[in-house]
Amino acid sequence: MASAFAGHGHDRSRAAFDHGRQCQPGQPYCGEEVDLEGLAPFIGLCGTDVHMFNECTLTRQDALPVVMGHEFVGRVVEVGAVERGGPRTRVRIGDAVAVEPMLPCGRCRQCRAERFQLCAHWSHLGILEDGCWADYVRVPASRTTKLPDGVSAYDAALAEPLACAVPLACAVNFIGHRGRLQPGQNVLVLGGGPIGLLTICMARAAGAGLVIASEPQAHRRQSALRVGADVVIVR
Repeated sequence: MASAFAGHGHDRSRAAFDHGRQCQPGQPYCGEEVDLEGLAPFIGLCGTDVHMFNECTLTRQDALPVVMGHEFVGRVVEVGAVERGGPRTRVRIGDAVAVEPMLPCGRCRQCRAERFQLCAHWSHLGILEDGCWADYVRVPASRTTKLPDGVSAYDAALAEPLACAVPLACAVNFIGHRGRLQPGQNVLVLGGGPIGLLTICMARAAGAGLVIASEPQAHRRQSALRVGADVVIVR
C-alpha cells in the first residue's frame, strides 16, 4: 500500500489517470449531485490496476481518462448538499470510512431485490469512474461504511479485497445464501494470490478443519502456510 495523503493547503492535488500512462493534477471538488468527498490516506494496488496500466484494458474508451484505484479508505472532508443534514445522512465530516467501489444503479430488477452485486447497469470507481489514486476522491455516501473504533486506516485499506474473500471462504451462494461453511469442514483454496491468502485467513477464522491451498508458485505456497494453510500442494 502507498500513502496518497495531502493536506488541505495544497493548491493542486495529484491524481493518476489511465490515458497513455500520464499523470496530471486534479482538483478537489464537491457538488450538490454527489454525496461526499473523501481524502484517501491509504490505498491498495490491485491486479486489476496493473492490467489497466500495462494493457489499457478493463475500461471503456469513452470512460477515459479515468483516475485509477479502487481499494482505499478515506476521511470525509466535504458532504454534498443532497446528503447534508437530511434524514439519509450516514457520514459526517471527519469520519474515516471504507468504500465499496462497485456502484449499482439502484433501479434494475437485481438492485430492487438488493442483489446489488448482480446489477445490470453497474459502474465502478477506478475503472469506469474516477477512483482513489488521487489526493481527493468523490463517492456516494451509500457506498461508505464508517470504520469501527480501533480499526486503523492502514488495515482497513484491505476491506475491499477482504470483502471478496468473505463469501468465498463461507461458500456462500450469492443468490440463495446456501452452503455456508460449517465449523470443522475441510476447505480447498485454489490459488495463493492476495484473494486466495485472504480466503485462507477467513476460512481459518470461520472454524474450518483442514485448510489446503493449491498454488504453483513456491513463494506463494510459503505465504499460504504463513497465513494459516495446513497443507500446500502444487496445482
